[in-house]
Amino acid sequence: MPTYRYLPMLRSKAGEATALTNLTSASKDRMMPIIHLVHVPSPTYGEVVAKAWAGRVIALDGTFQSSVIGTATGFTHVFGQLGKGSAKVIPVVEYDADPAYLSVVKKAMGTFAPGVVVKVKPNRLKDVTIWIASQGWSPSQVDLVVTLMEIAGYDPDMVASIAIKTISDHVPTPSPWRSITLSSSAAPKDMGVMTPGRNNVPRYEWKVWKDVVSSLPFVDYSDFSTLTPELTDPPGYVMAKATVSVRYAVDDYWIVLKGKATTGKSGLAMTPQYRSHAKILQSDPEFNGLVGCWGDDRIEKIAKGTLSAGGRPQWAAYVASRHLSLIADRLP
Repeated sequence: MPTYRYLPMLRSKAGEATALTNLTSASKDRMMPIIHLVHVPSPTYGEVVAKAWAGRVIALDGTFQSSVIGTATGFTHVFGQLGKGSAKVIPVVEYDADPAYLSVVKKAMGTFAPGVVVKVKPNRLKDVTIWIASQGWSPSQVDLVVTLMEIAGYDPDMVASIAIKTISDHVPTPSPWRSITLSSSAAPKDMGVMTPGRNNVPRYEWKVWKDVVSSLPFVDYSDFSTLTPELTDPPGYVMAKATVSVRYAVDDYWIVLKGKATTGKSGLAMTPQYRSHAKILQSDPEFNGLVGCWGDDRIEKIAKGTLSAGGRPQWAAYVASRHLSLIADRLP
Protein backbone atom coordinates (compact mmCIF):
# COMPACT_ATOMS: atom_id res chain seq x y z
CA MET A 1 0.00 0.00 0.00
CA PRO A 2 1.26 3.55 -0.75
CA THR A 3 2.55 5.30 2.34
CA TYR A 4 3.09 8.92 1.37
CA ARG A 5 1.05 11.65 -0.27
CA TYR A 6 2.30 14.31 -2.69
CA LEU A 7 1.14 17.93 -2.26
CA PRO A 8 2.45 19.74 -5.35
CA MET A 9 2.46 23.53 -5.06
CA LEU A 10 1.08 24.75 -8.38
CA ARG A 11 -0.03 28.06 -9.90
CA SER A 12 -3.42 28.80 -11.45
CA LYS A 13 -1.95 28.74 -14.95
CA ALA A 14 -3.11 26.90 -18.06
CA GLY A 15 -0.01 24.68 -18.25
CA GLU A 16 -0.44 23.29 -14.75
CA ALA A 17 -4.18 22.81 -15.32
CA THR A 18 -3.46 20.83 -18.50
CA ALA A 19 -0.91 18.71 -16.66
CA LEU A 20 -3.41 17.90 -13.89
CA THR A 21 -6.08 17.07 -16.47
CA ASN A 22 -3.87 14.53 -18.20
CA LEU A 23 -2.57 12.63 -15.17
CA THR A 24 -3.48 8.98 -14.77
CA SER A 25 -5.94 8.00 -12.05
CA ALA A 26 -3.12 6.24 -10.23
CA SER A 27 -1.08 9.45 -10.15
CA LYS A 28 -4.05 11.55 -9.04
CA ASP A 29 -4.69 9.14 -6.18
CA ARG A 30 -1.28 10.00 -4.68
CA MET A 31 -1.85 13.78 -4.72
CA MET A 32 -3.55 16.69 -3.08
CA PRO A 33 -2.56 19.67 -5.26
CA ILE A 34 -2.28 23.07 -3.61
CA ILE A 35 -3.24 25.72 -6.17
CA HIS A 36 -1.94 29.26 -5.72
CA LEU A 37 -4.01 31.95 -7.38
CA VAL A 38 -1.95 34.26 -9.59
CA HIS A 39 -2.93 37.79 -10.59
CA VAL A 40 -5.60 36.98 -13.17
CA PRO A 41 -6.32 33.29 -13.80
CA SER A 42 -8.45 32.27 -16.76
CA PRO A 43 -12.18 32.83 -16.11
CA THR A 44 -12.75 29.10 -16.62
CA TYR A 45 -9.70 27.90 -14.68
CA GLY A 46 -11.71 26.51 -11.77
CA GLU A 47 -14.13 24.69 -14.06
CA VAL A 48 -11.29 23.02 -15.99
CA VAL A 49 -9.49 21.84 -12.86
CA ALA A 50 -12.73 20.75 -11.19
CA LYS A 51 -13.45 18.45 -14.11
CA ALA A 52 -9.96 16.96 -13.81
CA TRP A 53 -10.20 16.58 -10.03
CA ALA A 54 -13.86 15.63 -9.51
CA GLY A 55 -14.29 13.51 -6.40
CA ARG A 56 -10.74 14.17 -5.19
CA VAL A 57 -9.35 16.56 -2.58
CA ILE A 58 -7.64 19.75 -3.79
CA ALA A 59 -6.62 22.88 -1.89
CA LEU A 60 -6.81 26.54 -2.95
CA ASP A 61 -4.56 29.35 -1.68
CA GLY A 62 -5.68 32.91 -2.43
CA THR A 63 -3.07 34.64 -0.25
CA PHE A 64 -0.95 36.06 -3.07
CA GLN A 65 -3.80 37.21 -5.28
CA SER A 66 -5.76 38.82 -2.45
CA SER A 67 -2.66 40.72 -1.29
CA VAL A 68 -2.08 42.03 -4.82
CA ILE A 69 -5.62 43.10 -5.69
CA GLY A 70 -6.77 43.88 -2.15
CA THR A 71 -9.74 41.52 -2.09
CA ALA A 72 -10.43 37.79 -1.86
CA THR A 73 -13.27 37.82 -4.39
CA GLY A 74 -11.09 35.90 -6.85
CA PHE A 75 -10.50 33.20 -4.28
CA THR A 76 -14.20 32.92 -3.53
CA HIS A 77 -15.02 32.67 -7.24
CA VAL A 78 -12.50 29.92 -8.07
CA PHE A 79 -13.25 28.09 -4.82
CA GLY A 80 -16.90 27.97 -5.86
CA GLN A 81 -16.03 26.80 -9.37
CA LEU A 82 -13.97 23.95 -7.99
CA GLY A 83 -16.54 22.85 -5.44
CA LYS A 84 -19.56 23.13 -7.70
CA GLY A 85 -17.63 21.06 -10.23
CA SER A 86 -17.44 18.24 -7.64
CA ALA A 87 -13.82 18.73 -6.56
CA LYS A 88 -13.42 18.32 -2.80
CA VAL A 89 -11.82 21.71 -2.34
CA ILE A 90 -10.49 23.01 0.97
CA PRO A 91 -8.97 26.44 1.70
CA VAL A 92 -5.33 27.24 2.41
CA VAL A 93 -4.11 29.87 4.86
CA GLU A 94 -0.72 30.86 6.24
CA TYR A 95 0.06 31.05 9.93
CA ASP A 96 -0.76 34.53 11.28
CA ALA A 97 -2.56 35.42 8.04
CA ASP A 98 -4.09 38.77 7.20
CA PRO A 99 -7.40 38.97 9.16
CA ALA A 100 -9.47 39.85 6.09
CA TYR A 101 -8.28 36.82 4.13
CA LEU A 102 -8.51 34.62 7.24
CA SER A 103 -12.20 35.50 7.63
CA VAL A 104 -12.85 34.40 4.03
CA VAL A 105 -11.06 31.11 4.69
CA LYS A 106 -13.21 30.49 7.76
CA LYS A 107 -16.38 31.02 5.73
CA ALA A 108 -15.12 28.61 3.05
CA MET A 109 -14.20 25.82 5.46
CA GLY A 110 -16.47 22.83 5.25
CA THR A 111 -18.37 24.10 2.21
CA PHE A 112 -17.27 21.29 -0.08
CA ALA A 113 -14.97 19.17 2.12
CA PRO A 114 -13.85 19.22 5.76
CA GLY A 115 -10.62 20.79 6.96
CA VAL A 116 -8.05 23.42 6.08
CA VAL A 117 -4.40 23.58 4.98
CA VAL A 118 -2.20 25.74 7.22
CA LYS A 119 1.26 26.74 6.03
CA VAL A 120 3.90 27.52 8.62
CA LYS A 121 7.60 28.36 8.42
CA PRO A 122 9.90 26.26 10.63
CA ASN A 123 10.67 29.13 13.00
CA ARG A 124 6.94 29.54 13.79
CA LEU A 125 6.19 25.86 14.27
CA LYS A 126 6.47 26.40 18.01
CA ASP A 127 3.57 28.89 17.89
CA VAL A 128 1.22 27.35 15.36
CA THR A 129 -0.73 25.11 17.77
CA ILE A 130 -1.79 28.09 19.87
CA TRP A 131 -2.66 30.14 16.78
CA ILE A 132 -4.81 27.33 15.35
CA ALA A 133 -6.61 26.91 18.67
CA SER A 134 -7.33 30.66 18.68
CA GLN A 135 -9.20 30.19 15.37
CA GLY A 136 -11.40 27.55 16.96
CA TRP A 137 -9.83 24.72 14.98
CA SER A 138 -8.44 21.42 16.24
CA PRO A 139 -5.25 19.84 14.87
CA SER A 140 -7.32 16.94 13.54
CA GLN A 141 -8.91 19.38 11.06
CA VAL A 142 -5.58 20.70 9.80
CA ASP A 143 -3.24 19.56 7.06
CA LEU A 144 -0.06 21.28 8.29
CA VAL A 145 2.53 22.20 5.66
CA VAL A 146 5.99 23.18 6.92
CA THR A 147 7.41 25.47 4.24
CA LEU A 148 11.16 25.64 3.82
CA MET A 149 10.65 27.60 0.57
CA GLU A 150 13.84 27.95 -1.55
CA ILE A 151 16.75 25.75 -0.47
CA ALA A 152 18.92 25.87 -3.61
CA GLY A 153 22.46 26.82 -2.63
CA TYR A 154 22.20 25.33 0.86
CA ASP A 155 23.78 22.10 2.06
CA PRO A 156 20.90 19.58 1.85
CA ASP A 157 22.30 17.55 4.76
CA MET A 158 22.24 20.65 6.95
CA VAL A 159 18.71 21.55 5.82
CA ALA A 160 17.47 18.04 6.57
CA SER A 161 19.07 18.07 10.03
CA ILE A 162 17.44 21.39 10.89
CA ALA A 163 14.06 20.22 9.60
CA ILE A 164 14.26 16.98 11.60
CA LYS A 165 15.15 18.79 14.82
CA THR A 166 12.53 21.51 14.38
CA ILE A 167 9.70 19.08 13.63
CA SER A 168 10.80 16.69 16.38
CA ASP A 169 10.93 19.53 18.92
CA HIS A 170 7.44 20.84 18.16
CA VAL A 171 5.36 17.92 16.86
CA PRO A 172 4.56 15.22 19.43
CA THR A 173 4.38 11.53 18.62
CA PRO A 174 1.87 10.47 17.50
CA SER A 175 1.26 13.62 15.50
CA PRO A 176 -2.01 15.41 16.33
CA TRP A 177 -2.32 16.88 12.83
CA ARG A 178 -4.58 15.42 10.16
CA SER A 179 -1.37 15.35 8.11
CA ILE A 180 2.01 17.04 8.15
CA THR A 181 4.00 17.80 5.00
CA LEU A 182 7.45 19.20 4.26
CA SER A 183 7.57 21.59 1.31
CA SER A 184 10.59 23.17 -0.39
CA SER A 185 12.06 24.12 -3.75
CA ALA A 186 15.53 23.77 -5.26
CA ALA A 187 14.56 24.65 -8.82
CA PRO A 188 16.77 27.29 -10.47
CA LYS A 189 15.31 30.79 -10.66
CA ASP A 190 16.62 31.35 -14.15
CA MET A 191 19.14 30.09 -16.68
CA GLY A 192 21.66 32.89 -16.25
CA VAL A 193 24.50 30.89 -14.72
CA MET A 194 23.96 27.77 -16.83
CA THR A 195 25.91 26.80 -19.90
CA PRO A 196 24.18 26.35 -23.27
CA GLY A 197 23.00 22.78 -23.78
CA ARG A 198 22.60 20.21 -21.03
CA ASN A 199 22.89 21.02 -17.31
CA ASN A 200 22.15 18.68 -14.41
CA VAL A 201 20.51 20.49 -11.46
CA PRO A 202 20.15 18.46 -8.23
CA ARG A 203 16.64 18.07 -6.86
CA TYR A 204 17.69 18.86 -3.30
CA GLU A 205 14.10 19.07 -2.03
CA TRP A 206 13.70 15.37 -2.85
CA LYS A 207 16.95 14.47 -1.06
CA VAL A 208 16.03 16.55 1.99
CA TRP A 209 12.61 14.93 2.24
CA LYS A 210 14.04 11.41 1.96
CA ASP A 211 16.48 12.19 4.76
CA VAL A 212 13.70 13.67 6.92
CA VAL A 213 11.33 10.70 6.54
CA SER A 214 14.09 8.30 7.48
CA SER A 215 13.73 9.83 10.96
CA LEU A 216 10.14 11.13 10.81
CA PRO A 217 8.16 8.59 8.76
CA PHE A 218 4.84 10.46 9.10
CA VAL A 219 5.86 13.47 6.93
CA ASP A 220 4.41 13.79 3.42
CA TYR A 221 6.18 15.38 0.44
CA SER A 222 5.67 18.68 -1.36
CA ASP A 223 7.57 20.70 -3.96
CA PHE A 224 6.92 23.41 -6.56
CA SER A 225 7.28 21.13 -9.57
CA THR A 226 9.97 22.56 -11.89
CA LEU A 227 9.48 26.13 -10.62
CA THR A 228 10.36 28.31 -7.64
CA PRO A 229 7.86 29.65 -5.07
CA GLU A 230 7.88 33.04 -6.84
CA LEU A 231 4.34 33.86 -8.02
CA THR A 232 4.98 37.22 -9.64
CA ASP A 233 5.17 37.01 -13.43
CA PRO A 234 8.42 38.35 -14.92
CA PRO A 235 8.09 41.61 -16.89
CA GLY A 236 7.49 41.35 -20.62
CA TYR A 237 10.96 42.62 -21.50
CA VAL A 238 12.48 39.82 -19.44
CA MET A 239 10.44 37.17 -21.22
CA ALA A 240 11.39 38.70 -24.58
CA LYS A 241 15.03 37.97 -23.77
CA ALA A 242 14.42 34.60 -22.12
CA THR A 243 16.05 31.51 -23.55
CA VAL A 244 13.96 28.67 -24.95
CA SER A 245 14.83 26.11 -22.29
CA VAL A 246 13.38 22.94 -20.79
CA ARG A 247 13.48 21.39 -17.31
CA TYR A 248 12.92 17.65 -17.32
CA ALA A 249 12.71 15.75 -14.01
CA VAL A 250 14.55 12.48 -13.46
CA ASP A 251 15.11 10.61 -10.20
CA ASP A 252 17.56 12.91 -8.41
CA TYR A 253 17.96 15.96 -10.63
CA TRP A 254 16.51 17.98 -13.49
CA ILE A 255 17.93 17.76 -16.98
CA VAL A 256 17.94 21.43 -17.93
CA LEU A 257 18.41 22.08 -21.63
CA LYS A 258 19.38 25.71 -22.05
CA GLY A 259 18.58 27.08 -25.48
CA LYS A 260 18.85 30.51 -27.05
CA ALA A 261 16.67 33.59 -26.95
CA THR A 262 14.38 34.11 -29.91
CA THR A 263 15.64 37.67 -30.45
CA GLY A 264 19.04 39.27 -30.99
CA LYS A 265 21.92 38.44 -33.31
CA SER A 266 22.15 34.83 -32.18
CA GLY A 267 18.40 34.40 -31.70
CA LEU A 268 16.62 31.31 -32.95
CA ALA A 269 12.89 30.65 -33.38
CA MET A 270 11.10 28.52 -30.80
CA THR A 271 9.96 25.74 -33.11
CA PRO A 272 13.38 24.37 -34.09
CA GLN A 273 14.65 24.77 -30.52
CA TYR A 274 11.77 22.87 -28.95
CA ARG A 275 12.01 20.20 -31.63
CA SER A 276 15.72 19.83 -30.85
CA HIS A 277 15.05 19.68 -27.09
CA ALA A 278 12.49 16.92 -27.66
CA LYS A 279 14.93 14.89 -29.75
CA ILE A 280 17.69 15.26 -27.15
CA LEU A 281 15.38 14.17 -24.34
CA GLN A 282 13.84 11.30 -26.28
CA SER A 283 17.29 9.87 -27.03
CA ASP A 284 18.59 10.32 -23.49
CA PRO A 285 19.00 7.11 -21.41
CA GLU A 286 17.07 8.80 -18.57
CA PHE A 287 14.02 9.39 -20.76
CA ASN A 288 12.30 6.30 -19.43
CA GLY A 289 8.81 6.89 -20.77
CA LEU A 290 6.80 6.63 -17.56
CA VAL A 291 3.74 4.48 -18.17
CA GLY A 292 0.77 6.72 -18.85
CA CYS A 293 2.78 9.95 -18.65
CA TRP A 294 1.11 12.37 -21.04
CA GLY A 295 4.08 14.74 -21.04
CA ASP A 296 6.53 12.00 -22.06
CA ASP A 297 4.18 10.95 -24.82
CA ARG A 298 3.98 14.51 -26.16
CA ILE A 299 7.75 14.94 -26.09
CA GLU A 300 8.27 11.65 -27.90
CA LYS A 301 5.79 12.64 -30.62
CA ILE A 302 7.47 16.04 -31.06
CA ALA A 303 10.83 14.29 -31.42
CA LYS A 304 9.39 12.02 -34.10
CA GLY A 305 7.80 14.92 -35.95
CA THR A 306 4.23 13.71 -35.51
CA LEU A 307 3.22 16.62 -33.25
CA SER A 308 3.73 20.38 -33.45
CA ALA A 309 6.73 21.55 -31.42
CA GLY A 310 4.50 23.94 -29.46
CA GLY A 311 5.50 26.98 -27.43
CA ARG A 312 6.10 27.97 -23.82
CA PRO A 313 2.55 27.21 -22.53
CA GLN A 314 2.56 23.74 -24.10
CA TRP A 315 5.99 22.89 -22.74
CA ALA A 316 5.02 24.17 -19.29
CA ALA A 317 2.30 21.51 -19.38
CA TYR A 318 4.61 18.79 -20.71
CA VAL A 319 7.34 19.23 -18.09
CA ALA A 320 4.80 19.63 -15.27
CA SER A 321 3.10 16.43 -16.39
CA ARG A 322 6.44 14.62 -16.33
CA HIS A 323 7.40 16.00 -12.92
CA LEU A 324 4.05 15.22 -11.27
CA SER A 325 3.93 11.74 -12.78
CA LEU A 326 7.50 10.98 -11.70
CA ILE A 327 6.92 11.96 -8.07
CA ALA A 328 3.66 10.00 -7.90
CA ASP A 329 5.50 6.98 -9.30
CA ARG A 330 8.56 7.26 -7.04
CA LEU A 331 6.88 8.00 -3.70
CA PRO A 332 7.01 5.01 -1.35
